[in-house]
Amino acid sequence: MKLAIIIAGAIVFAACGSHHTADLKVTNGIKKQTSRLAAVISQDGCTGTFVSPTTIITAAHCADHGFTYNGVRTRSFESMPEHHGVAWSFPEDVRGLVFPQPVAPAWIPIATSPVQIGDKITVAGYGIYDLTSGKGDGSFRLGVNKITALESDGQIFLTQGTESETIYGQEGQHSAIGSGDSGGPVLRDGQLVGVIAGSVDLGDVRKSVFVNLTNPKIRDFLQSARQKHGADIRENGEGSNSYQECGSLQRDRRSYEMIFDVPHSRMLVQGGAGTKIEFFGKVSGRSDDKTFYPGGTVIDGQTYEFADTLYGARISIPDDSRVPDSICFQ
Repeated sequence: MKLAIIIAGAIVFAACGSHHTADLKVTNGIKKQTSRLAAVISQDGCTGTFVSPTTIITAAHCADHGFTYNGVRTRSFESMPEHHGVAWSFPEDVRGLVFPQPVAPAWIPIATSPVQIGDKITVAGYGIYDLTSGKGDGSFRLGVNKITALESDGQIFLTQGTESETIYGQEGQHSAIGSGDSGGPVLRDGQLVGVIAGSVDLGDVRKSVFVNLTNPKIRDFLQSARQKHGADIRENGEGSNSYQECGSLQRDRRSYEMIFDVPHSRMLVQGGAGTKIEFFGKVSGRSDDKTFYPGGTVIDGQTYEFADTLYGARISIPDDSRVPDSICFQ
């Protein structure tokens, strides 16, 4: 059995268990980039994410000579394989690009708490949107999925997004990656946890492959980039543009409907102890409503986890219940 790996539109075959580079994308994604994701940029056929005003994290097989952004040239661009003096592989497919001065339109921090199988993630990039025909328009797209496996001592994680080149599920759900997405972000609750590395075909199933930025070996490389190249790599907390979306509620209003700027998987209610609430989530911007949290009783300050990552919501508060002060989506 062999793996077919996409590389810039070509097909390269490798023995099962080995890997090769791939320039990738988000299929089944939603064409929407807001200020909350302004840190994600396209460059030379790849995608990258600013993690501070001066530093980009991307894939090792991207930007191997650095590049110029807004007229400023990178002063260092070492990859993890180069740092260790080894050949490229999926588990080390990460590169840090450091500029001599702030150039970022925005930045997103890296999470330090480990990823786990089942984590809900958002992937984004500028790649093709049709794996079968290789169609792409160079536009930003995002989609959501769940981590299905951790491999190579946890240095990579996988998702399954397509079957026999056919996207399944509703728009924006079960998204996969393709040419042009390489180096793009994998987000969990608005923080960077991975880098898009490639995809592999296993019979009629395609799996997307991501470098795990929360893995200790990857974190050691990022620390070396700080010490050796002065990389400014921010961790945890909020980025320059808050990922969280919050709203204050009116005492005389009992229902709300919204479409999110970015996908969310959790909800935090403030000032609503004892409130009865019916909550309906939209799994994509244009899908039918799907109930996730109906008729529950709110505990003030408690975070509620959704069954799926949502793109919007409808909230209904019964007349005999108190209206919470605010609701935040994370």
